[in-house]
Amino acid sequence: MKPIMPKLQQLALILALLTLSACGGLQKAAVTTTGALIYDASKEIETETNWEFFKQAVPANLKFMEGLHYVEPNNQDLLVSLVKGYTGYAYGVSETLALEEKLSDKGRRFHQQALAQYSRAIKYALAYLSEEGLSYKKLQRAVRSDGGLPNLLENHLDSDDQRDRELVAFAAQAFAGYINLRRDEMSIIAQLPVAKAMFDWVCEAEPEINYGACDIFFAVYEAGRPKSLGGNPEKGEKLFMQALEKYPHNWLVRLTYVQYVVLPQKNKESYKKQKAYMKDWPELMKKNENWKPFGEKPKDFEVEGLGVYQSLALKRYEIIKNYEDKIFE
Repeated sequence: MKPIMPKLQQLALILALLTLSACGGLQKAAVTTTGALIYDASKEIETETNWEFFKQAVPANLKFMEGLHYVEPNNQDLLVSLVKGYTGYAYGVSETLALEEKLSDKGRRFHQQALAQYSRAIKYALAYLSEEGLSYKKLQRAVRSDGGLPNLLENHLDSDDQRDRELVAFAAQAFAGYINLRRDEMSIIAQLPVAKAMFDWVCEAEPEINYGACDIFFAVYEAGRPKSLGGNPEKGEKLFMQALEKYPHNWLVRLTYVQYVVLPQKNKESYKKQKAYMKDWPELMKKNENWKPFGEKPKDFEVEGLGVYQSLALKRYEIIKNYEDKIFE
C-alpha cells in the first residue's frame, strides 16, 4: 500500500493547481480543498508555546488566507479561519503590546493595531453570518426581542457544528475586544450586549470551549466595567475565583484576573499572592520547550491546546513584572 501523501505535499499540489490553472472551476475547487485543509490545520497554532514565534509567524499566514478568500469570498472554512486568526492575533499580540504601551506611557500604536485587526475579524464574521441569512442589524434587534439573540442564532446556525460554534465564539471575542478598546465611546459600549448574547449561545452549547474562554469572558464582563456602566466588580471577582479553581492549569485565567481585578484595584497584597504562582511560569515554560530524552511534560502543558494561552499569559506577566514598581508606587 502506498503511503498517504503528507499534508504539506497536498498543500503544495493544491497551490500549484491554483497558480497554473486558467480554469475557474478547477481554481475554485482547489481553493475549497485548501480552505478545508487550513481550517483543520488551524488547531495546530493553539499548541504553540513560543509567543515570539507566534507573533512572527501568523501575519504571513493571514495574508495567504486572505489571498484565497479573494478568489473564493464565500468559502466558510476560510472565513472562520480568518476570524480566528485576526481575533487571536489582536488579543494575543497587539493587545499584549498595547498593555506595555499603556504601562510605559509610550503611545497607542498597538492599541490601534488591535482595533484594526478586530475590525477585520468582525468583517469576516459578518460575511459568514450573511451567508446564513444574518446581518448585524438582525443581531441587534434580536438582543432586544423576547426570544433573544441566542434563539436567532439557533434558528440560523447549528450549535452541534464545531465550525459554527467557533465562528460565533471568536466573533464574540472580536466584538468584546473591540468594544473594550473603545470603552470611552458610549455608542460602542452599547454594542456589548451583542457580544454577551453570542457568548451565551456558544457557552450553552459548549461550556468548556477553548479551556475556560467562557469563564474568562463572563468574569471580565462583570469585573471590567464599573457599576455605572452595568458592571459588577464583586461578582466578577467571584467568577474569577471560581474559574481559577476550575482551570488551575490555564495560566491565562490567573493572568486575566490580575490584569482586570488586581491591577485596577492596585491591590499589592493580592498581586504578591498571585505572583507566588506566576513566578514559576518562566521555568515551567523552559522545561516544556527544552528537549529531554525521557522527561515528562509539566502538568500545565499536558493539554496541548493550552500552549498558546500559556505563552500569552507568560508574556503579559513579564510585562507586568517589569512595571510592577510603577503600578504599585
